[in-house]
Amino acid sequence: MSFFFKSSNEEGAKDLYQKSQIYNLEISEDEYNNLIDFEVAEKYLYGRVNYSYVPIVYNSNAVPLAGLNNTNTNNNNFVAAPYVVKAFNDLNNKFLTKTLSGELNTNDQFLGVLEVKKAYIDPRVVYNAHLTNILSFLTNAMSERSRKFSNIQEFIPFFNDSLQAISKEIPITLSGFIKSRFCPVHVSGLVIEIADIDYANDEEKIRSFKQSPNWKFYLNTCRSYGFLVDSSNPFRLIANIGSDEMIEYAKNEPTCGFDNTVSLLSNNYTPAYLNYLEFYKRFIYDAYNLMKLERYLEREMCADGTTITKEIETQNYSFNDFKEIVSDTYCLESYIQLRINEESAGLEDYEILKLTKDTISLSEVRGVNFALNRFEKIVGQTYNYSGSLTDLFNRVKIKNEGLEETSSETFASETSTTSTNTSGY
Repeated sequence: MSFFFKSSNEEGAKDLYQKSQIYNLEISEDEYNNLIDFEVAEKYLYGRVNYSYVPIVYNSNAVPLAGLNNTNTNNNNFVAAPYVVKAFNDLNNKFLTKTLSGELNTNDQFLGVLEVKKAYIDPRVVYNAHLTNILSFLTNAMSERSRKFSNIQEFIPFFNDSLQAISKEIPITLSGFIKSRFCPVHVSGLVIEIADIDYANDEEKIRSFKQSPNWKFYLNTCRSYGFLVDSSNPFRLIANIGSDEMIEYAKNEPTCGFDNTVSLLSNNYTPAYLNYLEFYKRFIYDAYNLMKLERYLEREMCADGTTITKEIETQNYSFNDFKEIVSDTYCLESYIQLRINEESAGLEDYEILKLTKDTISLSEVRGVNFALNRFEKIVGQTYNYSGSLTDLFNRVKIKNEGLEETSSETFASETSTTSTNTSGY
């Protein structure tokens, strides 16, 4: 165990905190503005929300993913956005050139030749696995409580109440999942990792990266090719889609042609809520079929005081029959409440009621997708988040109430300037 840096998360809370602070000081490089801590405030949402903080997913139908070639392994299993791949290939060629010319330390394990260890992960694959775990939990809970139902009308209240309770701690919807810590950052298609170091091993990060003789060349060259480096995990490269360099790659890529960040986000990604209600209906339907018993025994009290045992057969439904019973309005209302729970929005009951009513009314006039876009822009704002830039500012403001007003105003001005682009684009 290192005296200064953590090598795992199994140390005491006090030691972990102190060592994390030491690590942050050690890894920092004031002269390199592309070394960014993506664990701070809203930065962790980078590549997973648009400018309005609406959760987004990579649209591979619009912009097909491209394969990454590993110099050492020739493994083409890793993919990323095509402009990211082109930028990374050029970056890697730069490293190869400098290595062959003897200008870089050739014995460097990670910063000699850049070998891809992880890249794009399909969000729907990990999300479906996430839902499978939730359904497994609910199925076990129902069995333990001997909870039975004979039709969908009896099932829906139990299932909805369970989801609403879970959603306060664990995301249920795709939108909530995309913004959560349960979702890997790699779903954006903008991320490439060049080492398989344990994320908790700060000691190894310092030794293999910060102390590498190639470290500053690495940071400088990444910046030149439009990449940010995650200071929490310095082996993680993230395409800076707000940089001229990366936009130039996107502009020249035949499948893209994006000449600015706004165009890239709006055309390369789709909102996570898009067509989600149909998926949500299927989710409820599948849950019903998974959890129901074909038949069960139920004891019934007769008028004369005796009891009889009846066999109850559970109702089967086609998906079309199910959709006739479970209305769009019900699903939309349930979705809205789930998202409010997931965001910990801190809304009052009357605000929730009004937001729900307005969203449903808007969906009837302009369609579900239009209504959900408006809803997500409201519920997804980050100013209420614990740990958000606004929250951090408010805490400092409260702490420093006794200081000079001018000092507070200066801090507020600086914070305001920073928070205008908290998404990092």
